[in-house]
Amino acid sequence: MKPVNQPGNHGNESPLGGVCVHHLLESRARITPDVPAVEAAGYRLSYRELNASANRFARVLLRQGIQQGSRVGISLPRSIDGIVAIYGLLKA
Repeated sequence: MKPVNQPGNHGNESPLGGVCVHHLLESRARITPDVPAVEAAGYRLSYRELNASANRFARVLLRQGIQQGSRVGISLPRSIDGIVAIYGLLKA
């Protein structure tokens, strides 16, 4: 497997060996739920809180009719909310 930034790798290979990033978050939330996952601007979320927030956002997207293959744009500053949105979108 070539690293992602290597010439010749056009996004067809995962550096995670086929594991989805949001599944890694869920696994980490089960194993170490109270460990800080993200911290920004004086705020901190544990893996449990990040996973729960992402799940809530994913449910909102699904109620809005988002489905696999839908195109969704995210425009947020670098923040905890942005990370929650990205994970939520992946989960939806």
